[in-house]
Amino acid sequence: MERFQAEIARVRRQLSERALLVRQGARRNSWWPVSIGIAFVLAVGLMLYFLATNAQAVRFGEILTAVGILAAFGLCIQVAMGTQARSRDLQAQINTGGPLDSSDFTSVDLTSAYLRNRSMNSVRFAHARCRQADFTGAHLHDAVFTRADLRRARLNAVEGSEIRCYRADLRDASFIGATLTDGKFEEADLRNVDLTDADLCGADLRHADLRGADLSSAQLTGVRFTGAVYDEQTRWPETMSSSQLEARGLDLTTSGKSGTIKRQGVLVPVTAMAAVLGLALFSAGIGGAFSSDTPTIDNPGSPQVLGASSTNVGVEVFGEGMASITIETAAGTERIEQWLPYSGSIAVSDGQAVTVTAEQVVGSGSIGCELLSGADLLTSDSATGSFVQATCSATAP
Repeated sequence: MERFQAEIARVRRQLSERALLVRQGARRNSWWPVSIGIAFVLAVGLMLYFLATNAQAVRFGEILTAVGILAAFGLCIQVAMGTQARSRDLQAQINTGGPLDSSDFTSVDLTSAYLRNRSMNSVRFAHARCRQADFTGAHLHDAVFTRADLRRARLNAVEGSEIRCYRADLRDASFIGATLTDGKFEEADLRNVDLTDADLCGADLRHADLRGADLSSAQLTGVRFTGAVYDEQTRWPETMSSSQLEARGLDLTTSGKSGTIKRQGVLVPVTAMAAVLGLALFSAGIGGAFSSDTPTIDNPGSPQVLGASSTNVGVEVFGEGMASITIETAAGTERIEQWLPYSGSIAVSDGQAVTVTAEQVVGSGSIGCELLSGADLLTSDSATGSFVQATCSATAP
């Protein structure tokens, strides 16, 4: 039942994320005020046509409805032309050969694009299609590849410190000699990736899929591997033994590419996941999927200490967009993906430390966190910008 509810929550989050992207596109193209006006004209016209009691009002309703339909048709043409114009502008920007720093390529098709040695710091490639693209030697500091398709892409010798590849598809990609320090690869698909001589110091590979990846000569100092999976084909540095891999939170799986995937210690067949997802969509319904009441995922692993009194510590995370919330206690670590704001609590023993890290993964603006004991504020933190994070750490009274 808990797994079923988690699937429903995941589907709703995905649909909400698509809605957020639509709203961002609307803001870029500035067509949303016009669409609201057209909807208003159509609504008034239809009301007059069906509810008016005299012929003159009915005729006026017919005219308004016709005008609204024509305006809607014109808007569709304008949006389509605007999309094509944006694609042409971005392509022209690429063809200039100049720097592309801070450009926005969200959801753009860059299949087989030639982007060698380009300066692309802080560029957004979220949801972009970059299959077989060549980024060799490019500067990608703080670039965003959230959920991007980078299958078979070449990113050799890139300068990609603090690159963000949350849930990106990087299968068969090449990062030979790349600098990826402090990069974010949480839940990324890194199957068969070539990381020969890559610098991954301080990178975050939690819950990533490393089956078949080559890390034999990569620098892995300070890399976080909690929940990541690998197999017998994964190549590690000779100095890393199986016991060291296990100690760093890695999970060994013997399945093939289309077999079972191990996530957070639970083996889930891919076919069963598909069936559960379909059932969740049917049960949730279209109205529930687009509801503004986003479900709250409470921490299922509230630690209990026998023989010691416990205190409920309130966790508040506020801001814009979606956040990846990590709650760390002496009993372990729990990770939550949640559209903000988020409110929850965790039971900890008196004197036990609690650390909450909230990182923005979708959206931009501000994010903050608070830890409370009853009505008393224990600590707080906030940050402003794109994909920022806030960290709160306190000891339960």
